[in-house]
Amino acid sequence: MLYDQTLKTIKALSKEKLSGATEIEAKALEAFTYFIGHTHDGSLASFRDKLTTLCIQLAQAQPSMASLFNLSNDILHISNAEESIKEIKESLTTCFTHYDCTDSILRYAVELLSENSCIVTHSRSSIVLQILTKIGQGLHVICTESRPLNEGRRLASELASSGATVTLVVDTAIFSLLQKAECVLFGADAVTPLGVVNKIGTMGIANVATEQGIPVYAATSLHKLCPYSFPISLRDHHEVWENPPGDIEVKNFYFDITPLSHIDKFLTEKGVLDPSNITENIQSIQVAPQLLSILTQIPRDDRVII
Repeated sequence: MLYDQTLKTIKALSKEKLSGATEIEAKALEAFTYFIGHTHDGSLASFRDKLTTLCIQLAQAQPSMASLFNLSNDILHISNAEESIKEIKESLTTCFTHYDCTDSILRYAVELLSENSCIVTHSRSSIVLQILTKIGQGLHVICTESRPLNEGRRLASELASSGATVTLVVDTAIFSLLQKAECVLFGADAVTPLGVVNKIGTMGIANVATEQGIPVYAATSLHKLCPYSFPISLRDHHEVWENPPGDIEVKNFYFDITPLSHIDKFLTEKGVLDPSNITENIQSIQVAPQLLSILTQIPRDDRVII
């Protein structure tokens, strides 16, 4: 029953659309923490099999969210290495504490950005929200709506409640306001060898900002680094146009990829890092054997291949 409930919880994460990657990661950690804390019977082989199934489901739940893949990868490395259920549980409990790195990111980010008076952001990242809230009053934030679900409106409301001055614009209007900003700040669902995967539109904003000499920063934990590139899926086209004429094909792209060369700095729990540092960290990731097979099983039909 506990295993089935945990599996159901993890599968439900695949339907999350408004929560950021950090928030979804937290829900996954909560589910695994509860599972390992309340599983008291069965053999080592059975426990490992259950962890493997749960981890594969988690890695596939949101392929663009590398932290879910890395959480699965960490769990499986520990499961493979330890020799008893007790040792696996103890090591996982220690491992999970390392995922709570928000305070470290905030410290480095606020130190870097505190002198900025106007910042542009796109979509809604929980870590970006915390950074901008921490900077405090006197800050002007320009937010995009972030079509098609307009999560940028939620971010704008949250920032206004914290005391920031907020301007909300439709997505394409941001290009007319970029010159007002001292920097661009956004989160990340994943950082692959090719760049930062984030809400559709991020790449265009970063490209134009780079051309105009405006610094571009990505706030992310190193748990979002991904050792492989993957296809970005299309989502339900009805979110864009509920009832389009039959002769119109509507495509709903949720994410794009911003080249590492268009990111000036990464704000992480290990400090403010250059793109070259990020590449080195990506190259150091070792994938657990149980996850290697799923990398070749992601559907390719009607996908944009990065």
